[in-house]
Amino acid sequence: MSVSNITVNTTLQTAAPKHMLEQTVSLYMLALRGGLSIGSLATGLSIGVLGVSEALFVNGLVAVTFDKK
Repeated sequence: MSVSNITVNTTLQTAAPKHMLEQTVSLYMLALRGGLSIGSLATGLSIGVLGVSEALFVNGLVAVTFDKK
């Protein structure tokens, strides 16, 4: 996960026009931190509804599904 974050951040900083660099990095960090909060909330809710094993299974399925490019 760290390698992925570093790669995306470096790519954004390299590809963004100089006059938009600050905004681009700020939006990336907002999306990253916001996504972590939403993902944590969804995981907690799914554990409450499904149980730990089932929630982890669903989480794995979602990760595999979205990882296919």
